[in-house]
Amino acid sequence: MKKALITTLSFLIFTLLFCGVAFAETATFNAQGRTVVPVFYTHFSKSDSFTYSFISISNITSEAVQCKVTILDHDGNDQTHRGYIASGQYGGNSVPKTYPGNGEFEIPAYGTRLFCIADTSQKYSIYGQAIIEWKSTDPRTSKALMGTMRYYGQSGSTDRTRSGSIAINNGLPF
Repeated sequence: MKKALITTLSFLIFTLLFCGVAFAETATFNAQGRTVVPVFYTHFSKSDSFTYSFISISNITSEAVQCKVTILDHDGNDQTHRGYIASGQYGGNSVPKTYPGNGEFEIPAYGTRLFCIADTSQKYSIYGQAIIEWKSTDPRTSKALMGTMRYYGQSGSTDRTRSGSIAINNGLPF
């Protein structure tokens, strides 16, 4: 009886471990290329005290690519769910936005998308890094994206704004 119980438990543990590995593999992005933006900062404390961060990512190939942006805070916790993707023309007070949650989205051939964290619904502060990954249906493609990161903020009043931008990967394709 004891041997049958041990055998059953061993089989159950093995099955759970095997299923865990199978599920983990389906969640992998399998990127062909990636880069890291080593300093990512965004915060919101009130309507006149904020810093918004925008990552502009352009596809420089003749075919669509899948892109994934991951935002990690100072402790390495994933904060990607706070972001949204903007594309299209500015109309009224906003541009068309999608909220992928996991940071994955498609960029059409020669297209550009904006990954943004500009949440005004609650107080927060994120200081960490951004990881940008991509994959294509063509395994021969070695570099598909170029990008910049821009921030815009305000501190205390409308006459005290700040902004800046950096070229991602020193302005080189990745």
